[in-house]
Amino acid sequence: MKLKMNDGFEIPMLGLGCFKSEDTAMAVETALSVGYRHIDTANFYENETYVGKGIRSSIRNSVVKREDVFVVSKIWPTSFQNPERAIEYSLKSLNIDYIDAYLLHWPGLDKDARYKAWECLLKYRDKGYFKSIGVSNFKKEHLEDLIEKFGIIPSLNEIEISPWLQKREDYAYCKEKGIVMSASVPFAKGNILSDEKLIEIGKKYGKDVGQVILRWNLQRGNCVIPKSSKPHRIKSNFNVFDFELSKEDIDIINSMENGNTYCSDSSVFDGAFWNIEDNLNF
Repeated sequence: MKLKMNDGFEIPMLGLGCFKSEDTAMAVETALSVGYRHIDTANFYENETYVGKGIRSSIRNSVVKREDVFVVSKIWPTSFQNPERAIEYSLKSLNIDYIDAYLLHWPGLDKDARYKAWECLLKYRDKGYFKSIGVSNFKKEHLEDLIEKFGIIPSLNEIEISPWLQKREDYAYCKEKGIVMSASVPFAKGNILSDEKLIEIGKKYGKDVGQVILRWNLQRGNCVIPKSSKPHRIKSNFNVFDFELSKEDIDIINSMENGNTYCSDSSVFDGAFWNIEDNLNF
């Protein structure tokens, strides 16, 4: 299942989110062998080298071709003043010829720095290093500001979405603008997996709560990128294409919104605790 973005490129709806872990290369290889074709990483996750290693190994072993895999990476706000450095790190570390979508990981608090980084993403896209560019953790107001400034609509917005936090205003705005939404933290850092309503829904289909949540995202019309480095979870999370939630069950899940969030508020978050120079020896 794929979604067409506003720039014409297609993105697989289900992806693998990658942990900060040396197991990442094996996780990526496992995911690609199972059938995933969307891999999500970032400077901040400190695993781009391992992600690239896993992809290249899968290509060498004829599991996939490079053009089969949609790779997403991101630049952290503390790199916005010198974006070329972080971008070159991503390209060098991944070592996969090009990146399918490169995102601003957070809006940050410095608008001028955000604009500078976005201009740099545009430049690298135009040179062919990226196919698409987008954002992550952007609220409606951040998107409106960026679009007004540049007249260019991001292709993708990766944002925290779970049954507890459905981001309806941001979702509606992205739909209006043709921006594909990608749900990160779909399991609310694991806290939602014991929810009784979701357990009962899962029993109807012979599925676990994680699979129900992933299927809800797919039927909602957005991408979703569950994180895991465990082979059995990677395989289980991909097993969501053989059932469909009923309207009744969709309505139950839609009614579960309670505002619980497990990420920072992008209106006040600057990411100052991490920078590429200190953490990645680049």
